Amino acid sequence: MAIRRKFKKVEDGMARLDLGVKEVDYVSKLEPILSVCPRGVKQGQFECALGLALDEKQKQVYVCDHDNGRVQVLDKGGEFVREIGVGELIRPWGVAVRDEFVLVTDIYHCLLVKYCKQKLVVVNKVGG
Repeated sequence: MAIRRKFKKVEDGMARLDLGVKEVDYVSKLEPILSVCPRGVKQGQFECALGLALDEKQKQVYVCDHDNGRVQVLDKGGEFVREIGVGELIRPWGVAVRDEFVLVTDIYHCLLVKYCKQKLVVVNKVGG
C-alpha cells in the first residue's frame, strides 16, 4: 500500500509558511499483526473496541469493549481468554497492564479500577 502526499506552500493570513516545494512520497507497507473485532455481544466479539494494552509476559492483549461494558483478554492469536469488569464497568475507555495488575478507566463513572490480574478481583477504585 503506497501513500503519496504532496506538500505545497500554505498561507495562514499572518505569515507565509513553506511546507515544501517538491513532491514528497511516503511509501509504507502496513500489515496487521492481529485483526480482531467481529461485531457483537458474545465473548470474542466487540461493539466498540477502544483501549488496548499488551501483556508481554503472558502474551495476551487486553481490549476495552466500550459498548459492552467489559475488557476482553485475547491470546496472541486473537482467541478469547477471559473478560474483566462485567457488571462493574459501564463504558471502559482505557486499559493498562502493569506487573500483576490491570488498570481500567471507565468514562461513564469517571473511575479508575485496579484489578488483580490473576484473580480478576477489584483491588481499588478511585473516583466515581
